[in-house]
Amino acid sequence: MPGLPAAAAKEGLKPLEYMRKYGAYEVTTDVYRLNEKPVAPADLSGSNVEANCVVKKDGKAVGVMVDEKRLLVHTPSRTGAVF
Repeated sequence: MPGLPAAAAKEGLKPLEYMRKYGAYEVTTDVYRLNEKPVAPADLSGSNVEANCVVKKDGKAVGVMVDEKRLLVHTPSRTGAVF
């Protein structure tokens, strides 16, 4: 885990000892709403919104329409997010 060895070393512990002492280690704090990013303008050009709110371009899903916004969805099909 990035940052774990440095945090453990500051307390004179090995990474596993550090995790045993504190029970958990936060790697990053910005993990919420990762799927709610605007679709790139290049992907929006020539796209259309289908009845199921999927934004498609050239037959490929590039995002999902949510609350009047076209958002990128981080799943392989880009249609697997639950809103």
